[in-house]
Amino acid sequence: MKLAIVYYSYSGNNESLAKELRLRFGSDLVKIEEQKKRTSFTILLDLAFGRDAKVRKPKVFLRDYETLIFIAPVWDFKIATPMKSFIKMEREHIRNYAFITVCGGREGQKQKITEQLQYMVGKKPIGVTELEIKSILHPDLKDDAKWVASYKIKDHDFSAFKKPIRDFVNTVFSYSKEHTERIPLMKVN
Repeated sequence: MKLAIVYYSYSGNNESLAKELRLRFGSDLVKIEEQKKRTSFTILLDLAFGRDAKVRKPKVFLRDYETLIFIAPVWDFKIATPMKSFIKMEREHIRNYAFITVCGGREGQKQKITEQLQYMVGKKPIGVTELEIKSILHPDLKDDAKWVASYKIKDHDFSAFKKPIRDFVNTVFSYSKEHTERIPLMKVN
């Protein structure tokens, strides 16, 4: 199976996740790049007015990949606009896909993400996983939106996400094994 990890990261947290998963899958890594630098204000404008982001065309052909793993932040129950714009642009080249995010984590968010993905791509994702920042914060800080939003993932934080990452990897691997004879080489810790 030929697999690519396609990611967008505003704060760097989802880029760290993309690099962590690349080590596990040994896959290609595709970074979504915007035409203009993003700010917190442009995030608010995108959310308020339902704007699309202007992203660059990828330097790879997504149709060459059997499975794609999308990684992006979630902003107010919505997949980050650069990822949404990218998926709209590349929709016809997406065969199989899964989505994973480092996010604050809110009740009902996973279902909304799944519905957005299904609507945008036209088919269900293999899986959707949220790695919730609030789950690794000190109990006194986990309900403070300011702390959750500003937290920067460190390499050692991924050990706290060991089980959900392992479950995500196994879900993608199991799906791929059932739907193709080519199996990826990967490390499952």
